[in-house]
Amino acid sequence: MPDSKLKYDPSSPEGREISALFRDIKRNIEDDGGGWNGADIVDALNAFFARLGIDTEGSVHQVDPVPPQAVSPSDHPDTVAEILAAHRDFTTNGRPSGREGFFYAQTAHDRRTDYTLLAFPCTGAARIRTALAVLRALGYTATELAPAADTSIELRLIAVEAGALHPLAEDARAADRALRLLHDAGFTGFLRGCPGLQAGGESDSCGAGQGKPDRRQGDSASATAASRSTSSR
Repeated sequence: MPDSKLKYDPSSPEGREISALFRDIKRNIEDDGGGWNGADIVDALNAFFARLGIDTEGSVHQVDPVPPQAVSPSDHPDTVAEILAAHRDFTTNGRPSGREGFFYAQTAHDRRTDYTLLAFPCTGAARIRTALAVLRALGYTATELAPAADTSIELRLIAVEAGALHPLAEDARAADRALRLLHDAGFTGFLRGCPGLQAGGESDSCGAGQGKPDRRQGDSASATAASRSTSSR
């Protein structure tokens, strides 16, 4: 008998399920011409996942090797705005003079995906860190953006996407644990190995605004948000 080319162990419980799926397709779904009916394949896969304990309507994170600490709610602008506005330091109601906590949410997009853009017309760095910390604790991927170069209005922006917060490994390095603490506290990132805010941050020993932000730099979304803020005055 030739050596097996299988990339899984057919004698393991999971391997037996994979083999059973393949046999079911070959014996019961494949037609005389070697074709596989799409609807029948979907039914077979649903049954296969169910036998493995996977909920096909559940989160993608249910199959992660380490369960996440938190899986974010929807990243729809209304949902994100409602969550952040529930915090005492933020509001979406009007724009009172000097009220740093005012913000609004809108849909934005880049070449990769749609996301929610939070715009803060009159907010300092400390409050931005609070917003980032609140959102990240819920599992969101939240990143402060660099401001658009062609806008004169003071406007800080946060990009928000659905995500999950995973625990660090038990044997994580001290440097990784320090990074995680700063991430959870709402700091944007690091500048060439030195701690400091990247996008619109406060200065430190490394200088602010050097290097690249975590995910995006200011783009058309920044300009759009600035335009909306200006027109609302």
